[in-house]
Amino acid sequence: MANTRQPGHVIDLSGFNRDEARALLLDDVPQLANDPVLEKLLEHCADLPLAVRVAGSTLANNPALSPQNYLARLEDAQRRPNALRYEDTDVYAILGVGDDALSAAHPELSRRWRMLGVCSAPFEAATAAAVWDELDEDVVVDALGLYSFAATPTLTNNVFAQNRDSEGGGGIVADGGSISLLHNTIADNRSTRTGTLYGVWLRFGAEMTAANNIIANHAYGVYLMGLGTRATRATLTHTLFHGTDAERRVAGDGVIGNAQVVAGDRLFVSTSTAAPDYHIRANSAAREAGQGSNLASDVDGRIRPLGLPDLGADEYAVHTFLPGITR
Repeated sequence: MANTRQPGHVIDLSGFNRDEARALLLDDVPQLANDPVLEKLLEHCADLPLAVRVAGSTLANNPALSPQNYLARLEDAQRRPNALRYEDTDVYAILGVGDDALSAAHPELSRRWRMLGVCSAPFEAATAAAVWDELDEDVVVDALGLYSFAATPTLTNNVFAQNRDSEGGGGIVADGGSISLLHNTIADNRSTRTGTLYGVWLRFGAEMTAANNIIANHAYGVYLMGLGTRATRATLTHTLFHGTDAERRVAGDGVIGNAQVVAGDRLFVSTSTAAPDYHIRANSAAREAGQGSNLASDVDGRIRPLGLPDLGADEYAVHTFLPGITR
């Protein structure tokens, strides 16, 4: 689920299917390819990438543990939580910690999030406002960023700006899965935890590819947190970072590729909370700094050039007014 202060697009928020989960487990434990226990292991992991990865790491790093004995642990409800724990990764704790922490810190916000279970993703802030019976849509926007769990979203032409949370996300958080970002503006997201604010926070083996984005004014632009032997990965190209120290643009524990960083000021029209406008100005460093893509239009439906598009969700528009001729 995504919210934006301007119209955007969220595509393909599905989780892993059985084929994808099978491939993930066989990547760690290839000897299971012809073992009938394979499908039963995946069934007890519910095809969740995080659970499948923990199962794979457990079997790969414990040669004395047979797949049959590990399956027996998963089949036993009392032993299952321990079976889905590897090193410092605890599947049950991870699945529960978000809601537990939110309930403790913000019980009303937790209640509202539970109410959103009636919605089909993707949905706009106006939909959440209706479910919450909230007349002020800005109140809704302040409570929402984007959280992706074990999913494969492709996000294009979105503005993630001025969201707030009590942890460290604010903008985008991905737990597992694979996320793609193309022509997004991620800016001015806030957290009540000083010094840990991430524009994009990748956790527990998440993978991200990103091109032609603006990431501005965060303590860390993109921050990675690993999962046991499974690396979190981020590959970026043509990104305008602004308001973030160079060593914190892309940082953390994982595999990092950060090419074609664009220097300069993002120069949005307005970043005020009263009247935000994340269109870029004529002299923005984002102008004509991107690589060509198959994205034909911007957040407002304006045509993007085939050659050098602008970075971020907005393609700068030059308006030419011709004099009228009358007879």
